[in-house]
Amino acid sequence: MEDNLRGTILLTSLIVIICFVVIILCVDNVGLINGYTRNYETISVADASALIESNDNLYIIDCREGCGPCQFNKGHIDGAGLYDSPESFYNTTHDILVYSVDGAVGEQFCRELVGNVYGKIYNLEGGWNEWVSYHRRI
Repeated sequence: MEDNLRGTILLTSLIVIICFVVIILCVDNVGLINGYTRNYETISVADASALIESNDNLYIIDCREGCGPCQFNKGHIDGAGLYDSPESFYNTTHDILVYSVDGAVGEQFCRELVGNVYGKIYNLEGGWNEWVSYHRRI
């Protein structure tokens, strides 16, 4: 009888551990911690163009430094807004595409969004420079 009880306790403990591991793996695969996005993805201009066309739940953030408004007024991705602070987007459920001049400042902006937003986060590889170059070629 005592061996039966120990076996039942061991089996129950094993089931609880397996369930815990499965939950952790699922959360890790989704990229969420406490509901927040825990990573970002750097994407090409072609992928960003497709994302913009297909995602109605997307914020496009221009985070070019220096004279951001000057650069923004000379040209920007349609639908983008000029922002210098990731905090403006904390707790949003929207997906976010970030771009800077060359992608470097965009990466930092994305790192600051990680753990603070619910949607997916994307950084435009090569930034505005690559966007302009790509769209001149097509």
